[in-house]
Amino acid sequence: MNIKKQAIDLLKRKPLLSILLLFFLSLGFRLPFVLWEPGANLWTHTIELIDHSNASYLERSTSRLGQPPMAFWLYDLLAKDGEGGLQAKALLSLNLFLHALCAFLVYLTTTLLCLRKGLGPTYVPAIVATCVYLFLPSTLWFQGIVYGPETLAQVFFIGSVYASLKLWMRRKFVSLKYLFWYSILLLCFALTSWFGFVFGLVVAIYSIYRWRRDQHYTHFVGVTMLTLLLSIALLVQGKYYQHGGLSFIDYMIQKLSQQNSLNRQAYLLGIPNNVGTSLIHYIMLLAPIIPLACTLAYFVVRNRGMKFVFTRNGLRFFGLAAWPIITLHCLLLSYSSQGFTSLYMAYFLSVLAGIFYHKLHNVKLLPLKTSLTLLLVCLSISLVILQTLYI
Repeated sequence: MNIKKQAIDLLKRKPLLSILLLFFLSLGFRLPFVLWEPGANLWTHTIELIDHSNASYLERSTSRLGQPPMAFWLYDLLAKDGEGGLQAKALLSLNLFLHALCAFLVYLTTTLLCLRKGLGPTYVPAIVATCVYLFLPSTLWFQGIVYGPETLAQVFFIGSVYASLKLWMRRKFVSLKYLFWYSILLLCFALTSWFGFVFGLVVAIYSIYRWRRDQHYTHFVGVTMLTLLLSIALLVQGKYYQHGGLSFIDYMIQKLSQQNSLNRQAYLLGIPNNVGTSLIHYIMLLAPIIPLACTLAYFVVRNRGMKFVFTRNGLRFFGLAAWPIITLHCLLLSYSSQGFTSLYMAYFLSVLAGIFYHKLHNVKLLPLKTSLTLLLVCLSISLVILQTLYI
């Protein structure tokens, strides 16, 4: 009994241990990938097919030409053996590490928005947000065996949002430490995924708008613009030497045309199909969010006196974590209708779930039995969808 009590006390005092425990539990949802030996699982053949198609995509010259230079660096470093073949275990280890790192950043973001110390005593709403992120089908799938630029970009995306919040929530926005980390993360983000440029432009436009009213945004605006210009210079230089400047420009124009972003008629005609595809991906890959949202709506309707007030920090988080994704859908409708966009949105929804749990828990509207039942329902949904994706 004493050992059990000591373990519980340790988890309450050390949030990193709680996050690590949840991460190891999430591995159980990926047993087909973790138990790699032949005959150890029912999906060995499926894994080999996914492995082969993923390798073919990553090694295809056209896919590399259409992505920023950092998109495949880690893949080239870790996921190939001496003969040029794919090392599936190295690829899996890379994805699992990125998944755990993102979960930790989700915890820190939730504690920051709830005005708690990140590495102080374990904060339950932040653990709830971390749990949601770890067990969503979207994160279990895209941060599992399937590696793409978005898998690595997710870390830089979440890190950029967190560093921005750390700056914006200060009375004065001057912090050399967070300005430095923000610039590094944004630079890596832009050189890993095109979404990084969309994120940087949205943040820059909002910062310039706020700067006209609040001069404290000056340093943030300057760092954002300089980082974007540096990333563009590095991108053009890298792609020029790899493929030739004119070839790269021609290819990017062709890609934009394929995404229906340059032809207004094709763009408008593609809206119903692309929006419908996006909704299907969001509903399937973020399905556990649905019972969470329904439960929240039920308790809000039952308690008519309850009100949710969106604070300035909450609106800032929406502008950083959700608005760039909405912009991505508007600018590159066909590109963003693919399933990987749900990975970006998983971060926003997971933190939002933790914040809503915090509010419901504070007014004692969410009983413990209801929370546990809801957790089991969400885990069951994730398991069913994950099996569907594998098979």
